[in-house]
Amino acid sequence: MNFYSSDAFCDALAASHFPNQTVKPKLYRVGMNAWRIPTVNGGKPVAQFPIASSLVDFYEPYRFTKAHSRPSQFKQNSSKTQDHSSLLSLPSSQENPYVTERFLRTSSSENLAQQSSLIDISSSRETNIQASINESSLKYLPRVSHGLITAEAWMSNPVFEARYKPAPAIFWKAFSSWNTYREARPTVFLDIGQRLHKLEQELGVLSFRFDNPSPQILLDCIALKSQQSQSASEGDLFSRRESIKLFQEMAQRKLITVSSLQAGETLLATSICATDNQCLYYWISAFNHAYQQHNPGILLLNFLLKESFERGYEEFDFLMGKESEQWQFATHTRLISDVGRQNKLQRPLKHFKQIAPRVVVDAINRAQGLSATSN
Repeated sequence: MNFYSSDAFCDALAASHFPNQTVKPKLYRVGMNAWRIPTVNGGKPVAQFPIASSLVDFYEPYRFTKAHSRPSQFKQNSSKTQDHSSLLSLPSSQENPYVTERFLRTSSSENLAQQSSLIDISSSRETNIQASINESSLKYLPRVSHGLITAEAWMSNPVFEARYKPAPAIFWKAFSSWNTYREARPTVFLDIGQRLHKLEQELGVLSFRFDNPSPQILLDCIALKSQQSQSASEGDLFSRRESIKLFQEMAQRKLITVSSLQAGETLLATSICATDNQCLYYWISAFNHAYQQHNPGILLLNFLLKESFERGYEEFDFLMGKESEQWQFATHTRLISDVGRQNKLQRPLKHFKQIAPRVVVDAINRAQGLSATSN
């Protein structure tokens, strides 16, 4: 499971969107897997509220481990001399519900999009957890992880893109040092170095803070992201004050880090990352449009990646980002699609949202969200 299934996220969500109510995770069986979904007052899953589409990127299958924590996603190469630029070796489906290299090699393009290596929760030995799984109250989840493949596999096989949406990620254990990772991507880091040099010549020394405690930096990040979303005619996550309160609650609870890149007092770029189980989730990123020609967002990302490696994080998760630049850094991607059967009454609305102008979709989501959270 990931950050969106955690107790801490549930508590912050309750404080921001469901005051005077409780939000606790519950296990639901949807398809072949169990999913740990925030649930309001023990009854309605948050996944059934319209707000979920803007707040939750995707869910991962619940894993039946003793500590109920994120396991290692891959094995180290057993050979004595490792080629760190090569693809990572993934564990078997018995150990992890992710698509394996063996699965990729033995599946044809025709059936590849229809198969996945998923855990059958009926085989779990933990009968006490089995008893807590809700069988019927949740039939459909719109965005879940069906597996993990290498970035190279995603790029080379179009059948994946036809079936899934990507959520790129970096797994750091494949690299013995930060320089080893950089050396595997010489072109992108050469460009970053040149941009940094040019920007410092223009503005002076740059300062990066991985965890900037200033409440104003968080508000600046929110304001820049809203401006960025509106100018790109995208949905504005922060158009509702409840969403702003959620991030303020998460900051107070130390669930997120707000990073910044500045030149003196000038804020060039900023980002918000969630942290959970040795994973850094690259959630919100925004930049100062006055310096757009320098691409300050990717310069901040450069510092973030290095910091996450040096702090010992196992994974840097880009989530479901649309930026093509992320593929220059990713080693793997999760395969995101829906699971279960959607309510027939919801299908026409879903189709309408796909073709309607963004401003209309935002208005529908706001209206549904207000009515949903007031229950």
